[in-house]
Amino acid sequence: WSAWAFPFVVIGMNAITIYLGQRLIDFRYTAEFLFGGLAQFMGSFEPVFLAFAVLSLKWLFLYFLFKNRIFLKA
Repeated sequence: WSAWAFPFVVIGMNAITIYLGQRLIDFRYTAEFLFGGLAQFMGSFEPVFLAFAVLSLKWLFLYFLFKNRIFLKA
């Protein structure tokens, strides 16, 4: 696979994990806690910024699992 596909590989290797994990981990609350202070200065772009922050947190969680070779199998 190419370097441009790496983010999708990380997601694909743990797709079941993130599907179940988002029901157990409140990524939205975590993103608002970590980035809420910065998001308030975004004005009308605040929802977009927080959505990107949630996506980034999910990807970092999956990347941690990928690097440690932790995979959930069906």
